[in-house]
Amino acid sequence: MIKTMKKSLVLATAIAALTAIAVPSMASAANWGPVNTIHTLSSPSSITFTVPALANSTISCSSGPRFTAQVRTPASSLMDMTSTSTLSCTGTGALAGCNAALALNGLPLWSADGTSGTNNVKINAVNIEATFTGGSCGTSGTYTVSGTLAGGVWSSLTRSVAFTNGTGLTFTNPVGASLPMTVTASEFIKDTTSPFVSLF
Repeated sequence: MIKTMKKSLVLATAIAALTAIAVPSMASAANWGPVNTIHTLSSPSSITFTVPALANSTISCSSGPRFTAQVRTPASSLMDMTSTSTLSCTGTGALAGCNAALALNGLPLWSADGTSGTNNVKINAVNIEATFTGGSCGTSGTYTVSGTLAGGVWSSLTRSVAFTNGTGLTFTNPVGASLPMTVTASEFIKDTTSPFVSLF
């Protein structure tokens, strides 16, 4: 009888431990709202793409892209980004003297992803073509920026996502050599029109 009770206690303890591990990971996902609404998301802050291995060379844009986005129904951690604009930017470091036109391709495959919670918002399926021009620009051809941008922090106060050296993107030259790239923007995909987009 005592052995049976001990076994039951050990089993109950094991189940409780597994539950404690499982619940936080399930609870970390965040859903976008309001369901089935369309939003115009701006990026009013500057946005900087940095290639650390290229002497911290950057592509700097005075503001980020503007997206049209749709919140899925039923409620989902993914918000579809359906259209956008081209960015006009400049380079520093090894890219100094370059004007960069960034064409954001592949939409509507891009999505804002709250699966990992409000402190690690991701932008899935990033696909950017960067074309460099300029009198003193030593870079030619079309470069690509691709991957899943991670590390975004959602603010319900500003209704925007901030990236500080967000990771997950690669900068690839025309012959296929790739280097990691980070992204910094204090207000990315910001909503300014009611009903405001939310992530909770």
